[in-house]
Amino acid sequence: DFLFLCHDYSFLRIDFFQPSVKSIPPSLTLGILIVVIISYLLSALWEELVFRVPLTFIARAHGLDSLNKPKISFVFLIFVVALSAFFGFCHGTPYNILLQGVHGIIYSVLFLKTGGLNNIDLGTLRAWLITTAIHATYNILLFVFPQFLLC
Repeated sequence: DFLFLCHDYSFLRIDFFQPSVKSIPPSLTLGILIVVIISYLLSALWEELVFRVPLTFIARAHGLDSLNKPKISFVFLIFVVALSAFFGFCHGTPYNILLQGVHGIIYSVLFLKTGGLNNIDLGTLRAWLITTAIHATYNILLFVFPQFLLC
């Protein structure tokens, strides 16, 4: 994830992608894992706040209270796609615009379907937490799964 990659973990003197990690004491490994999980969780919280919550205000400005309406504003769809493309762009290269941009659209629809169209209330908070949990889980799996492949 872009925000995680911006952090400098070189002070740990650990190459995360080397299978020789077995020489690290288990307590240190657990500490590193906790730091990684917290950083992925916080980056997902921040990204969902920046890229999904504004959709609530944009939807309200266009009179949307449900995605089941037969006619969703074209301008609103442009905002969803633009925020998602910007979400992808913030993750690195133009390639990321496509890859994370598609994830951004999925997260946006999920956010709106789970309560993001409500006024800023518990429904929006619930939608934000749901998309954050899914986003953080995805990010953590991207970090953890390759570790098992290297062992």
